[in-house]
Amino acid sequence: MAVLPGIFEEFAHRGLILNNIKQHGVWRAICITALLFALMHLSIVKVGYTFLVGIVLGIVAVVTRSIW
Repeated sequence: MAVLPGIFEEFAHRGLILNNIKQHGVWRAICITALLFALMHLSIVKVGYTFLVGIVLGIVAVVTRSIW
């Protein structure tokens, strides 16, 4: 049950949002999705490192062309 939220987060951020705004620039799309990913976790303490994790996951999704 704890795995499903992570799968849906990846599908939403890297699958839907990233791919739909990628035409405006890959780095801009990665930063926007990383920021949304960080803000979604609703914790000031977690924003910094979840933003960095979001950037890494965005780069991985773009390079591999897959969210899996």
